[in-house]
Amino acid sequence: RWTQESILEEEVYQLRCGRLLDNGFPDPFAALAVYAWLDPGAFAPEQRRKTEIPNLENIEPPGFYLTAARPKDLLAEVLAGGIRSEVAWELTYLVNKVISADRVDFGDPGQVQNVAESVYRYLNLALEHLSEGNPARAAELFDGIYLEYLFRLGFSLTLDCQRRAQRIQRAPIGPYLDGPFRALVAALLKKKPCFYEGLAEESRAGERPFACLHDLRLSEDWLQQLEVQLDLFDGRLGFVLPAPADLDLTGCFPSDTDDLTLSDFFLTALANRLLGGDFQPQPIAEKELAGLHGLVCREGKLAAELRRETMTWLEGIAPGAGDFGGYCLDLWEEVFASLAPADIDPRYGCGLIVRA
Repeated sequence: RWTQESILEEEVYQLRCGRLLDNGFPDPFAALAVYAWLDPGAFAPEQRRKTEIPNLENIEPPGFYLTAARPKDLLAEVLAGGIRSEVAWELTYLVNKVISADRVDFGDPGQVQNVAESVYRYLNLALEHLSEGNPARAAELFDGIYLEYLFRLGFSLTLDCQRRAQRIQRAPIGPYLDGPFRALVAALLKKKPCFYEGLAEESRAGERPFACLHDLRLSEDWLQQLEVQLDLFDGRLGFVLPAPADLDLTGCFPSDTDDLTLSDFFLTALANRLLGGDFQPQPIAEKELAGLHGLVCREGKLAAELRRETMTWLEGIAPGAGDFGGYCLDLWEEVFASLAPADIDPRYGCGLIVRA
């Protein structure tokens, strides 16, 4: 009667946590530490070596997590060589910790399998990163380093990409990213960063969890291209990007700011320059499209000298910007250059901002 209610709540909570730990599950709030950031650049394996785990005699080591999740890639090679029972118990506790952190129903085998596969993906990512693909070195790390630290390292590698994506999203180029770059950033900004499958195969447009170092490196390469675009549109082209609310697209194609991309701004500015004006993304008059077509096209293809000169010029402004120029000119060649002048219809997109 005289005990404070908060003290009673705390005592009951601690008793509940104890019952969870008796079954191998940490408290859900404490379990969230499994997703805590570890700086990949400062990770030193020798500082994360485990002390000897006591051998649990007369207890069969767990095998469910090894068979249910079907590990792949480098981790599969490590597990195929066999692991000590102590490491199997450690792996089980790690999976239990993630189950607790993710609020997963551990009575549902399907959900448990998904969690185990997630754990294996991050472990595999960390092992590939630290061992550079060497199976012997990976097996040594898996046996000697606390698995939770390896898991956190694998997850932090994806968080590093997410932080770069957040910087791009907040920048002036954020609202105007071209299709694949926009999809890449959207996938990385998920609560658990995902890999945009269009990077590996142009015909695909979905996203999935990161599974290996190749996924990570591919995403990093595309993020590097976005960071070059960030530099390019900081005023080096002679103009700054307007905020979407400041744009006046009355009588223009496209008419919605959500449909505008960086390639539209760049190609419109380039078209103005070719037509004798300043390099500014001012809308092109529809009546000038036929004349522009004659300047940039040669027998249904983009003029080779225009491509060469544009990419060289961009490389001089910002190293690596030639790739962005090539991407923009490819769009122009696919849509604008492939049409006859009489067939150009700005309503269906031609890589330009056109005023009717």
